[in-house]
Amino acid sequence: MLYYVPATVSKTTCIGNSLSTINIGFTALDNNLQALSAWTVSSINFLSATMISVSSTLQNEIEFLSSTMISVSSNLQGQVNYLSSTMISVSSNLQGQVNYLSAGVNYLSANIVNTPGTLTHAPSGGISWNALTVGRNANLVLSSNCYMRNPTNFVAGQQGNISIVSSGTSGYSVTAFDSLWRFSGSTSMNVSPNGRNLIKYYYDGTMILSQMLQY
Repeated sequence: MLYYVPATVSKTTCIGNSLSTINIGFTALDNNLQALSAWTVSSINFLSATMISVSSTLQNEIEFLSSTMISVSSNLQGQVNYLSSTMISVSSNLQGQVNYLSAGVNYLSANIVNTPGTLTHAPSGGISWNALTVGRNANLVLSSNCYMRNPTNFVAGQQGNISIVSSGTSGYSVTAFDSLWRFSGSTSMNVSPNGRNLIKYYYDGTMILSQMLQY
């Protein structure tokens, strides 16, 4: 029987060397895995810190935008309130202008067209005359003795006529005139039933210069 011991030893040595090489390879792999694990942990910590920072920044931005929107909303509400009050004021002023123009149109209509208005009086009372509503020419039917008040809304240069009729079976008269009225002659009237009288007048801005005519 033959034995080749040297050759066997040589193969064993080779296998041992190979196992040593493999062990070295595993050691290197282990080292690489440890390095990878450390890098992964470091990366996760970095990402976590970054996300926390981004989250904090976003929270600050959200709070800033919320505060800004509240401020803008408050300012807009203030502007709306201001515009609302301004429009109410403008509307009120326009209404006042419309009323003023309407009164002016009534006055011009009465004085340009010269359509006589109607004067009235309470029993034994005063005769009120608003030139804006009655006009510059007027008719008056007496149902009792009365007196002529100073007119309102007369303008300088206004002139016209007042036709006065004494109604009923008894004659009535305008017995007195207020302070603005001035007559060039007598203020006596035709007081017979259905007697007619005419007052012609001119207002110079201070007095109503008048003349009484009987018919």
